[in-house]
Amino acid sequence: MTWAHLEVHFGEALAVNHKAWVVGDATLPGDSVLHAFLEHKAQIKDLGTLGGPNSIANSLNERGKVVGYSDTDKPDLLMEGFCSYPTVTASNRTCLPFVRQHGVMTPLPVLGGNNGQAFSVNKRGEVVGVAENNEPDPTCKGSQVLHFKPVLREDGEIEELPTLAGDSDGTVNAINDNGKAVGQTGNCTSSLTQSSGRKAERLTWAPSQDCCSHHLPSTTGIK
Repeated sequence: MTWAHLEVHFGEALAVNHKAWVVGDATLPGDSVLHAFLEHKAQIKDLGTLGGPNSIANSLNERGKVVGYSDTDKPDLLMEGFCSYPTVTASNRTCLPFVRQHGVMTPLPVLGGNNGQAFSVNKRGEVVGVAENNEPDPTCKGSQVLHFKPVLREDGEIEELPTLAGDSDGTVNAINDNGKAVGQTGNCTSSLTQSSGRKAERLTWAPSQDCCSHHLPSTTGIK
């Protein structure tokens, strides 16, 4: 299927690999829902969702592993609206990170909370992003209720990465093929909006030299 056949009014490309495979998101006819897509040689594949109305593909690697996040069919009883989309209203359904490979979209684990997102994947299949735990966060304002932590996922397992001292929340935005990851930590409001009067710190997490190649214990602020 091509872009013309999809009758798309909005779409965005978010990542490309060396094979010129492109992922992103686009509205479906009617413009009421948004789906993740994979494009190659002008052919578009709708990647679907985890049961809810919307999804986004943020990254892919050379093996064709695609990661992103999607609404599910399960209501979010806290009504956080954790999934955010550029042109459609966030639903009050839980939002889960996913990996899609070989035609199958699989949800990734979170830290005991309801929601999470995946932002980047490297050639080793390490996936980074954010995940909620089940603890209420007193620094949150608005719809967000629970703490959200920077995480790394690999082979179905999830690891919470450290934040700077005094920071309660954070995200990991990207990871390279050597396992170095970057993101930010702060409190709930500063990490989400940057408008709380408290600056969120930009960070790097470097692989441990005396443990596993996927373990990222060191956290350093960037000046």
